[in-house]
Parts: sequence; C-alpha cells; structure tokens
Amino acid sequence: MPTIHDALAAIDERLFVDREPELVLFRDWLAQGTSGPAILALSGSGGMGKSTLLRAFRRIAEGQGWRVVSADGSAFEPTPEGLSRTITGAHDRDGADYLNEAPTVLLLDSFEKLGPLTHHLQEEFLPRLDQKVKVVISARRPLGPAWSAWQPVVRSIVLFGLEPEASSRYLHLRAIDPDVAAEITGAAGGIPLALSLAADMATQRGVREFPAAAEWHLAVRTLVEELLRDVGDLDLRILLEAAAVLREFDEELLAAVADKADITAAFAALCGLSFVRPAQHGLTLHDEVRRILIEDLRWRRPEHLIELRRRAWRHYRRRMRESPPQAWMIADELHLSGNDLVQAMLFQESETGIAWGERARPTDLH
Repeated sequence: MPTIHDALAAIDERLFVDREPELVLFRDWLAQGTSGPAILALSGSGGMGKSTLLRAFRRIAEGQGWRVVSADGSAFEPTPEGLSRTITGAHDRDGADYLNEAPTVLLLDSFEKLGPLTHHLQEEFLPRLDQKVKVVISARRPLGPAWSAWQPVVRSIVLFGLEPEASSRYLHLRAIDPDVAAEITGAAGGIPLALSLAADMATQRGVREFPAAAEWHLAVRTLVEELLRDVGDLDLRILLEAAAVLREFDEELLAAVADKADITAAFAALCGLSFVRPAQHGLTLHDEVRRILIEDLRWRRPEHLIELRRRAWRHYRRRMRESPPQAWMIADELHLSGNDLVQAMLFQESETGIAWGERARPTDLH
C-alpha cells in the first residue's frame, strides 16, 4: 500500500523541472563506476535547489539498484561518532564499514556544517571507503583550499537559477494562471525557492500581483535570510548590501559604498561566497541574488538604498576626475539608477536583440 512518503516523493518528482545537464552528469558519473571520480561536489547558494536535486539523484541511483544513504550535516553533531551514527542508524557501528557492505551512494547535504570533520574525513573516513562507494557532497560553497589535494578525485557542479522557460514550466505544473505566472517569473528571478514561495502564495492566499503584494515582501525577507543563513558577520552583511547596488566592484569601491575604512577581513570572506563571481573589473554578485537583495532593501530600508547609490555615484565621479573616464565606469554609473528601462536595455540579455549600444556620432546630436 502506498505511504504518505510515497505520495510526497511522487509530487516532488512531478514538480522537478530543468537540471537536465546535472542529471546527465550524475548518470554518467554513476556509470563510470570505479574508473571515475569518487566524489561529486554540488554547490550553490541558498534557495537554488540543491536539496531538491539531491532527491532527484536519489531516485536515479535507487532506480539503478544502488543503495542510497543520506546524511544532513545540519542535523547531527560534526564528530566521527555523530557521522557514523547518522549513516548507520546505530551507536555501535562504524560508518565506513557499513558503507562498504554494498554498492552505495552516500549523499552528504549541508557539507559546510562539517568543517570540524575535515581532518577525519580526509585522513580516516574517505580513504577507507571501497571503490564501489560513491560520495555526493552538497554545500553552499565549492570545496576550499583544504581540499585542493583531492581535486583529482572530485567532479564539481555549480548550481544557478532556473531559466525563464523552466520557471514557467514549474508554475504550469503548479496550476498557476498564466498571467499570474508571468508576474511570478519576473519577480522570482529564477530562484527555485522564490518560485516555490510565490506559487504557494498564489494557490493558498490568492495573491495575483507580484512584487507589489505585501505578502511578497515577507517572502523576499524569508528568501534573503535563506540566502544569507551562514553569513552571521555584520560587516559581511553590510558589504553584501553595498555590493548589491553595484554592477561590478573591487575592495576600494566596496569600502566607499559601505562607508567603512577597513574591510579587509570582511572582503576576504565575501570573496568566498558561492554567489560572488569574478568579473572584468573585480567581482560581481549573481544577478538573481542581487535582484533579491535590492528588492528587500527597497522594501525595508529605501532611504539606505538611496544612500548606498549616492556613495557609489560620488566614488565613480571621483575616479573619473582623477583618471580619464572609461566606458565601463560610465556603464557602472548608469547601472546605479536602478531604472527598469535602463536595466533592460543595457544590462540584461535579450533573446530578441532589440536593444544595443554603440558610440554616438556627431550627427546624433541634431
């Protein structure tokens, strides 16, 4: 007789959209057996659907006859005993020995919580695993320098937001009215958690206008806290607010916008966040994360958002006075406007190609 767990699993599978490249990679990784990397490292910021993807991995592996064992790093004490107890379900069994008993896929979620276990994992636990044991780790950030020696046996996946087509497909599966779905797709920015929260609001509370609805502001606050769940340092959060108003940034610009003299430690921590990317002139936030942070600031602290933009504008002006203005400086200054038309024309990719920029000619002045 089907159980409640079976029903929930069926719903989860039905609502799973996109991520086909990741699923193909996972199937290939399993098929390689002992000849491929032993570890698959999945990373992505909060709300990007890592746990949902892990459940899809479980369905695939179990469908192929693998035994699957899951362990959530946020649900047990990060000690060797805690790890073994979570894997085996017993107090007196060794986790590595248990995994070696059969072809097994071990899914380690919230791997960032297992930092205290790094030495144990590298020196004792993982080296003891048989080649028929495959390990998937999921964390907010890619593996750091402490794991550099393990890179030859690691295959990595970095998870980003959904494409608009996939977002629309998910909302269709949730039976959301097409007009409302278009509102949600624009407001959620492809972040799976945002899509799920918005779809719940539409089906359970009848919300039809996004992002103007008061309920959506609270949903965005929930999403921001999920994105920044592991960012407890106040200075780092201040830098993230400053970074959200900027298209690209370096340490000097971020210090000016945050209005802080010394941000060395916080900036170093910022560089390690999963949604911070290298850019042509420094670093940049992932577009979807920036959008959510700006929306939250616009609702909670609108005057502060204006002040952040003013500081950035003053810094750009000073830079352009001290050295010849460059095109990227002018573009970054335009980005500060926050104007939807400017953003759409100059800073968002367009499939139709109806907006472009080119150098002005003398005749254009008339």
